Amino acid sequence: MENVNKSPAILPARYSVAIYGQLSENWGYGFSGTNISFSKQVDDSHFTHLTIDLANGAVLIEVLNALYNLGYPLLSVRCEDD
Repeated sequence: MENVNKSPAILPARYSVAIYGQLSENWGYGFSGTNISFSKQVDDSHFTHLTIDLANGAVLIEVLNALYNLGYPLLSVRCEDD
């Protein structure tokens, strides 16, 4: 049987996303296949860090588009999985 490598875009992955702005912790419940955790800076600055478990790369694009449409500038997006 042939070994077939799947594209990372169709596999589940964990992403770290940093944005400028204070995002409500209720945000993101409407995305299927996601688990979003929030952390804010101790000094109450205007940054939000999201750790997002996603079902696939298409959901990542959906999340990033939603943040963009709300006017939150992206500071970084990083895949935490190898």
